[in-house]
Formats: sequence, structure tokens, C-alpha cells
Amino acid sequence: NGNVSRDAVLVEIGETGGVAWAEDEDGALLVYISQTVRDAGETLHVAWPCSAAVADADGLHWAKPQTGMLEFDAAAIRVRDTLLIASQKLFAGDPGWRVHFDEATSAAQQCTDTVSRNDAAIRIHQFSQGLALNAGNTDAALEHLNQVLPLLDQQLELGDDPARNNDHRWGVYVARCTVYQRRSDLDRAAADAEQAMDLAPKTLSPKDPVAASYMSLGAVEIMRGNYAAAVQHYQQAVDASR
Repeated sequence: NGNVSRDAVLVEIGETGGVAWAEDEDGALLVYISQTVRDAGETLHVAWPCSAAVADADGLHWAKPQTGMLEFDAAAIRVRDTLLIASQKLFAGDPGWRVHFDEATSAAQQCTDTVSRNDAAIRIHQFSQGLALNAGNTDAALEHLNQVLPLLDQQLELGDDPARNNDHRWGVYVARCTVYQRRSDLDRAAADAEQAMDLAPKTLSPKDPVAASYMSLGAVEIMRGNYAAAVQHYQQAVDASR
């Protein structure tokens, strides 16, 4: 925490959090918050950005309204943290991921406001679609992904930062592209890859989303047998990642 001034922002980050770094972007501070999550001897270090308006010279008033700083209740934060641990354990093949996923779904039921309920639901749907896809249930995967989009629309209406919102939205289109590839519905897969490519430059950190979007386009062209087009997209992915 700190005083409101041109080089300091007031951020609630909890006892284990800290400001990792901050960047000035067109008169607004983009502050990256670092957080440490510990569980059963395992320590995870994560960072996420939030926007903060720069204060007037007197340090008492915001130069412009704050945007993109949706406030989540303790239950929604718990959902985020436990899903991070669940995803790490799932990736490592640790069956203990289920305990943390169940804890996240339980915490989501305790959210006390619309913004928090939406954020928790978005994260659980995104995690669940991966589970469904891994189990070969493409219908369930699509259902989860399709439920995320209206929630993102609502979060945007409630004041979510557009770039942060686009991060989630971009992830939905990339994931849905993969689902449609599994179903051999290549026209819809290509359409979602194009949607992802359109959103990628408008995300918080565009470099990786742009490269990944080209990879999705290339994967569709491989399945279509258009190998020259696929190679072109893959080369664009390599160029974008540099």
C-alpha cells in the first residue's frame, strides 16, 4: 500500500503480495501485482496486471476515473488461487488436483456479488472445458466455453478493463477452435481462429496471443491439407514470437 501520487498507487494485495513492476501507458499506470500461493509445501509465483489511473499533482484526486479494477470478494480470489494449484497438479499428473478443483467450485458458491460470481464462473468453466475435452466430451467442452462469453460481456458492462477482458475472450476462441478441430468442423475452427487473431493485439500482452493465434490458423490448414498456407502461418507465429 502507498499514498496516491504520480509515482505511487494504492493497491490492496494482501500479506503475500507485492508490486512487481509498473509501466506508464498514455498517462495510466499498468501495475503488475505479484502473489505467492503456498500449498502443502508447494510454492507458486504468479503475476497479473491491473490498471490504475494516475493522480493529480496534489495527490488527492484521480486525473481520470479508474478503469479495469474490478474488485472481487474473498471467495472469488480463493477460486482463482485454488484453480492455479489445481492446474499445476493436473499438468504434473498429480491426482490431488481434484481436491483443489472441488474447493474452487465450493468457494464459487460463496461469492457475494455479481462481479465476483462472474469471475469465479468464468474460471471454473474454462478449467472444466479442458477436463471435458481431455475426456473426449466435445459437447460438454463447447457448453462450458459458450457459457463464458455472455459472462465476459456482463463483466465488460460492469467496468472490466477491455484488454483484461480480451485475454479471457481470446482464450475462449482459441479453446473453441481446438474443440472444433476435434470434431473435424474446420470451418468453425477457422472462424474462431480468426476471431482469436483479431483479439490478440488487443490483449494485455499481445506477443504470445498473436503467435498462438497463428499456430491455431496453421493447425486448421494442416487438417485441410493446405500445407503451404500452414507453413506460412507457422512462420508468422515464429516471427511474432521474436
